[in-house]
Amino acid sequence: MRGKFHILTGPNGAGKTSYLSWLADTTLAQIRDGHSDYRRVVCLSGTVHDRYSVGIWSTRTIASDDCVYLGYRTNNNAFSDISPFRSLALHFLYGKRPADRISKSLAAEFMVQLGFKPEMRVTSRRYNGRVQETYVFDFSRDDAPSVAGGFDSIAGCAIEFARDDRLLSVSHLSSGQKWYLLTILAACFCVHDGSLVVIDEPECSLHPEWQLEIMERYLSILEKRGVAHTTVISTHSPLVTSSVPNRRSVLCNLPADAMWRDTVFHGQTADTVLSSQFGVVSPRSPEVISLLQAGLHFLAKGEQGGDAFKEIVDRLRSFNLTLDKDDPLFDAFDTVLTIEGGL
Repeated sequence: MRGKFHILTGPNGAGKTSYLSWLADTTLAQIRDGHSDYRRVVCLSGTVHDRYSVGIWSTRTIASDDCVYLGYRTNNNAFSDISPFRSLALHFLYGKRPADRISKSLAAEFMVQLGFKPEMRVTSRRYNGRVQETYVFDFSRDDAPSVAGGFDSIAGCAIEFARDDRLLSVSHLSSGQKWYLLTILAACFCVHDGSLVVIDEPECSLHPEWQLEIMERYLSILEKRGVAHTTVISTHSPLVTSSVPNRRSVLCNLPADAMWRDTVFHGQTADTVLSSQFGVVSPRSPEVISLLQAGLHFLAKGEQGGDAFKEIVDRLRSFNLTLDKDDPLFDAFDTVLTIEGGL
């Protein structure tokens, strides 16, 4: 569904990553054949184990206008955490679509909120007597200085960010910081009208608070930029699943679902999403709470001796739930599961 935010879920081995790879390959081929309404494919991955094809990840070293790969793969058997940032720098330096004021302003605002100066520094590799040069992408400024001669190749360049008056290389950032920065900078500078964006496991390495906000911020940036796009993600996170407004998103759970369907999870608790979408039951899952309330209702009426009450107790026990004694629900569970007739 063009223009929608697609959420793909399912157990490990269900084919989510393979689907994303197929979708990226198929769309890029159609773009290059002139048979697609899309203009660009943007591929990101929160994990180094993405399965994007060589036709996708080989574009990391060129400022291709129809494909942007911001994953970690550098060849069939090698990965690099700095590689996607070099690809970003490549598009800053040589991309056909210069960054506009709104995109820079949004990037600067985000980086400051994350505790960084609103800039990314790229230093060329010194080789064959060439002078080492540094190019600073300052997102708080409107001007863009001309590209220095030392950047005829992005390979081997150093990428640094500034925080607390210190320069930090990419390797000194946490996994979560790197991924959050990469995703938001991609939303600011790499996603344009007509883009299909494919993101594999956006929750990787993120604190739950960031899991809840990363896709919400991503969409907010694209909305403020006025970008018409379609995004497809795969995720195991109930927080990511519940973070996108229902009106914007559709959902498919592999292998059970054959079609995309409207989502109803925005703003729901993680327990609700875990139970309803991922099949993982917790003490606060709607099904468990409903059974607990029914059991307490039977107890209040003194009807705990019947088969209906026993069925409730058996069902609750089948979940193998464990609650701490200081949990507000402990006494209720303990009462239902240990009362005479429920033994």
